[in-house]
Amino acid sequence: RGTTADAMHGAGSGETARRQPIRSKGSVGISFGSELCDLDKLSIGEGGTFYHIGWTSDFADPRYNLKGQLKNVEYAEKAALLAAACSCDTFVSIGSQAECGRINGAITPHTPSKPETAYAIAKVVLNEKVRGICEERGMKFCSPRLLSGYGPFDRPATMIM
Repeated sequence: RGTTADAMHGAGSGETARRQPIRSKGSVGISFGSELCDLDKLSIGEGGTFYHIGWTSDFADPRYNLKGQLKNVEYAEKAALLAAACSCDTFVSIGSQAECGRINGAITPHTPSKPETAYAIAKVVLNEKVRGICEERGMKFCSPRLLSGYGPFDRPATMIM
């Protein structure tokens, strides 16, 4: 089924926000541009799947700044509540290999979370909190852990060596 959204879309720093309709079939798509928008000002019709793929790092030392990273959890909780208000039946977020910590061997869907950075802790907390919101509201929750690609010319500081 089709969906329509009116999103307060920041056009860029210093510019006036404008309303833009966003249409999609079977899923809700919302673009926040270069600025986070006020989720309370969004209105959306019924949808199927809500994709939450945003993550901010607009604060000092983002990898290890827990207070800053927990802003992302708050934004994701608001997004999950918006998805529920829009009658979405599925909420998809993006997990990270960082949730697992350092692993010698294969990472599987059953690898336990052992976060070592503020970023990884926030990803784990997000999964717990948003999963709870989704369960309370009858939505499916999916957060696949994406792994960094690696190979020739990879950064030396990557988790996969």
